[in-house]
Amino acid sequence: MFIPEESLYIAVISQAMKDAIGIAGDPDINNHPERKEQAENWFNLQDDDFLYICETLSVKPTNIINMLEDLRTEKKNFNQRFKISRTY
Repeated sequence: MFIPEESLYIAVISQAMKDAIGIAGDPDINNHPERKEQAENWFNLQDDDFLYICETLSVKPTNIINMLEDLRTEKKNFNQRFKISRTY
């Protein structure tokens, strides 16, 4: 079970992934490559916010980045494939 802050951070990661792979549901993001690029760049081992969220969720940042790569190649069924589990 996740506490409210963890649920929020999971939603942040989920939305950022959707933005990065172009399934945001927001045409303003989907039709502007610079916004998709900004979301994609957030998944970075040197981004303090990204690292903080991963640490708070007790997940390895590399696992989240790998998940993004997997989801990028298979955009369908995002909600079924997007799973975060603690690894620490």
